[in-house]
Amino acid sequence: MGMKIVWLAILERCEIRQSKVVNVARLQLANKAKQKNKIIMSKARIFDSSQFFQTTDGEPIRSVVTESPDAVVVAWYINPNQKIPPHLHPNGQDTWTIISGKGEYYLDKTGNTQPIAAGDVVIAHTGSVHGVFNNGNEPLVFISVVSPATAGYQLVDIEGTNS
Repeated sequence: MGMKIVWLAILERCEIRQSKVVNVARLQLANKAKQKNKIIMSKARIFDSSQFFQTTDGEPIRSVVTESPDAVVVAWYINPNQKIPPHLHPNGQDTWTIISGKGEYYLDKTGNTQPIAAGDVVIAHTGSVHGVFNNGNEPLVFISVVSPATAGYQLVDIEGTNS
């Protein structure tokens, strides 16, 4: 209701020489913007990450937190001696925020790795090989944001191994 009053006041201030069509068009655009904001605001925007981290003795757990055309947000829980195999995203990037634990992060298909640990933010740009082996004594927990959602996924063989 308050929005209508504001728009009516704005329209009343418009110069007389402006046509009604222009004023109506402005009001319609404002209403569309308002409706769009309602739609955006109705989508969940805050998540309790503890709802997504699960333990397993088998493969690492990948829990999708939220997904849109812009990105897929995933919570990962990787026990000691588990790994996410080396892979790449041919059409997008993957950004990890490490919450707890540590691991050896794959840098390329020749098997080079680099240590990562809680507090690190790790970015695999489009087409960059990445993955991780949890070489620690506690779970490796992180949030991954793959952008866009259509980034794709391709496993990569590490040269000289059976990865």
